[in-house]
Amino acid sequence: MNRMHANLIGLTALAGILGLLEPSFAQFPAVQVPGVSLGFRNDTKAAIIVQGASKVNNQFRRGQPIVVAPGQTGFDNHVPMGVRFITIYDATQPSRILLANFPVSVQGKASYSVKTGPGGVMLTLIPGP
Repeated sequence: MNRMHANLIGLTALAGILGLLEPSFAQFPAVQVPGVSLGFRNDTKAAIIVQGASKVNNQFRRGQPIVVAPGQTGFDNHVPMGVRFITIYDATQPSRILLANFPVSVQGKASYSVKTGPGGVMLTLIPGP
């Protein structure tokens, strides 16, 4: 028996063993982490841009900017658990920051209201059911 033939037999045997073991992995269900989302209702009179950032592996990861029209709600989806830093910009002048790095605790789905207050823009938690 030559070396190539021996290798082929070894690979065939290994494939057979793996084929027998594969069904045993099917008994363990896939674990899914529930997607956490944050909602932002714009209760101001102007369009805004909401952007969140989270610290992942010791680096800040920014989410997609979300444009929210007045009276509408935008969602930041698939947010990791922990602290999320929210920054709100003026949509007509995106370089103008209305609220910078406001920390919110992400433990599950939550909704926030963006309002104009005496000191500028405020972010308040909307009580859930």
